Amino acid sequence: MSTPPVRNPLPRYPTGWFAVAFSRDVAPGELRALHYFGRELVLYRGQSGRAVLMDAYCPHLGAHMGHGGTIEGDEIRCPFHHWRFGPDGACTAIPWADRPMKVDVGTFPVVERNGVICTWHDAAGGPPSWQPATHKLPAGPAIGAHFFMDDVVVHAQEVMENNTDFRHLESVHSFGPWSHESLEADGATLRLRGHGSAGDLTYSGETTLHGPGYLEGVSRIGPAPFSVQLLLYVTPVDDRLCHVRCTYDVLPDPGVPLDPAMAGQIAEQGCRETERQFHLDRLIWAHKMYVERPPLSTVDGPIRQFRAWYSQFYPAAAG
Repeated sequence: MSTPPVRNPLPRYPTGWFAVAFSRDVAPGELRALHYFGRELVLYRGQSGRAVLMDAYCPHLGAHMGHGGTIEGDEIRCPFHHWRFGPDGACTAIPWADRPMKVDVGTFPVVERNGVICTWHDAAGGPPSWQPATHKLPAGPAIGAHFFMDDVVVHAQEVMENNTDFRHLESVHSFGPWSHESLEADGATLRLRGHGSAGDLTYSGETTLHGPGYLEGVSRIGPAPFSVQLLLYVTPVDDRLCHVRCTYDVLPDPGVPLDPAMAGQIAEQGCRETERQFHLDRLIWAHKMYVERPPLSTVDGPIRQFRAWYSQFYPAAAG
């Protein structure tokens, strides 16, 4: 009897930037217990507004600082013995002791842009080799329409790979034919351009993948005097699950007035439709296996080129 195939043999945690929260999820003086990359973490925002991500367990006697910990200034206080740690992870105070000990908590690089808090993950502990992009956003709230999906059974690579699987746009999402125009790879960036149709509407779009964990999609529908921008983030939780975050904004053409309420309504409708379509993918991801050498046809899309580009983010490639 042959050995059953592994559903997904890819390394689980690529190297790159990944979202851990929307900015609005944590206010100054608040903290959140998180679980990403197979480890317990705590995210907090100090009174100065700075977001900090660190290992959750206090090095003293192992209390989880995401459960019962408190924020004092820009420091976090352990709920067990009230040891305090600064944003750099160093111990800053021990009650009843003359001075703090030279002990620290592991911390992670954090960048907060576009209404999202991202962290750099590298299993080898290396520093960031590029920075997340800053995207054009409309005036108003840091995030317009958005959604969050937890416990999605999928590998991060497969979420991103969907952008090069053009035929599934028709078979799964009932879009019209999509015509691929170009694919350009430049280091940690991969850019795709194309055009297609949905019913009586035509649309064109450009999707830019920024490393293994997030992408920007900008599309234009027919003669509308605006484009829509989708920012999609996928973050590995453990060896089986990912979390997905998405923001959706309307960007008026230069010099074109667009009522903010109407723009918000368009964005909300588009975001809800994107979320509905995402659930269709989610049903397939939950039960599929990864085919390492698929017999691709000439109409499948640039899946092989995508996989070659994405492979750079795995530890073996980085080393």
